[in-house]
Amino acid sequence: MPALLVLGLVTGCSAVAAVPAPSPAPPADVVTGDLELPINAYRSNAWETGELILARALLIDDCLTRSGPRHRAAPDQAGSERQTRNRIADFGFHGNKRRYGVTSAEDARRYGHHLPTSVNGAEAAQPEKAPPGQAACAAEAGKTLALESGDAELARGIASASFTESLGNPRLAKAVTAWSGCMKAKGVEQKDPLTAVSAFDLNGAPTQRELATATADVACKQQTGVVETWREVETEYQNARIAEHQDELRTILDEHTQLMKRVAAVIAEH
Repeated sequence: MPALLVLGLVTGCSAVAAVPAPSPAPPADVVTGDLELPINAYRSNAWETGELILARALLIDDCLTRSGPRHRAAPDQAGSERQTRNRIADFGFHGNKRRYGVTSAEDARRYGHHLPTSVNGAEAAQPEKAPPGQAACAAEAGKTLALESGDAELARGIASASFTESLGNPRLAKAVTAWSGCMKAKGVEQKDPLTAVSAFDLNGAPTQRELATATADVACKQQTGVVETWREVETEYQNARIAEHQDELRTILDEHTQLMKRVAAVIAEH
């Protein structure tokens, strides 16, 4: 696995030429609006994941083109960015946007508990039939980017364990009880923020009831401070685990920095 967690990738022999400066920072408009947790620093963000997916696709395309005439569209860099922005709109820059359910008043008003792209009709990526040689070219791309360097499991495990551990924390339990009481005062019976979404059908368009309930959900989260309490509980756990694994995480971070330099080199060459 890559140095930091890169969602949805599998490894796919030429060496990348000169290693340039680190890839440019993502646009400022995609960085805001997500939950900040300490372990974020050791995991790939959505923008980096999109860049890596693009670089891998470009390398696979180069390999396939060397093997014979082109019978497919070249990787679309603008389309790749649109897909990355869609993922960020749904799940946030760090993938934490819906960690505690809907937390944005604007999202609640417009989308309820639905993901934004499911309401906006954002275009989903359509998988193409793999051409002959795809597997070999994917393996070559993986070697070029050195996707097997490092270990993402440690950072992923800390992120997962902190969430699980938080569910048994007394401070969080008290905040959730306050949130549930707030919702009841607004005429909505719900036990906790994580099960709130299960009351609605997410396959169709959001109903007025869903929009109103999601708006009440966010208002009660703000009134009771449950999101901040939850974040504090997880932060304490993550900081303790990070301190225990400083050396391993430092190695993960260094390897990830080098990986993203290789990604930047591939994209710059195209």
